Amino acid sequence: MNFLVDDVDEACRMLSAQGFPSLQSGKFGPAEQKGAYNYVDIKPLRAIWEPVHIGEEIGAEPVMFPPQ
Repeated sequence: MNFLVDDVDEACRMLSAQGFPSLQSGKFGPAEQKGAYNYVDIKPLRAIWEPVHIGEEIGAEPVMFPPQ
């Protein structure tokens, strides 16, 4: 499952701090657009999440469940 995010590195830092490791990452497109992706292992759900930045600001806000 992939998610559009403003900053792939920050999204992966947040997931890593919660115990979800990065499996693979990469960058694409022109350097000024900073396109990037990362595959993150979400073991409890038996899923791979893919935070993606497609080169433009989307104004994404993280959602925590349950609320903290």
